[in-house]
Amino acid sequence: MHTEYTLLMSMALDGEAAPDEIRRLEAHVTGCAGCAAMWTRWQALDRRFVAAAWAPAPANLAEKVTARLAEREAQKRRSFWLGSGLLVSWFAVLLVSAAAIGLLALWGTNHPKEVAALLSALAQLLSGGSHALRGIGTLAGSFGGATAALGFGLLIALTGWLALLWAWVMGRSRQWPGLSVSAGK
Repeated sequence: MHTEYTLLMSMALDGEAAPDEIRRLEAHVTGCAGCAAMWTRWQALDRRFVAAAWAPAPANLAEKVTARLAEREAQKRRSFWLGSGLLVSWFAVLLVSAAAIGLLALWGTNHPKEVAALLSALAQLLSGGSHALRGIGTLAGSFGGATAALGFGLLIALTGWLALLWAWVMGRSRQWPGLSVSAGK
């Protein structure tokens, strides 16, 4: 098959080829089996298109397409802002977590004897159940309000991480209210 002749075939079917171009095409397809087969298929396809009944477009097609495009654009904007907000929130949580860990490390270097007691209190806190309340009491009572505030800050940072993870997972879900996309509009 030759590109020059496929272009001539297209022009001939569209009624744009000059009579001498049509004669040249017919002369070529008599000697080229590949182009002859393509020309036969294209002519059959053209006859089908000509014979096919024309179906008018629905009256509100433009409105439906416009509404669907607007919804897709709105979805993209919501996704962008949700993703941007999550990214900023992740960085904020990282910064607060790093500051809390830094303060805890600084406190630990200034109070090396209390680190063992702090770790023990944290172990009790993490052991769950009845040990949690005793761990909080031991932690707050042994090291004062600054340590309790630092522990509370770490707890808030962990809660923030979990909330951001939840928002990220829900944001990727198509069933989340406010971010759902209506299919079939």
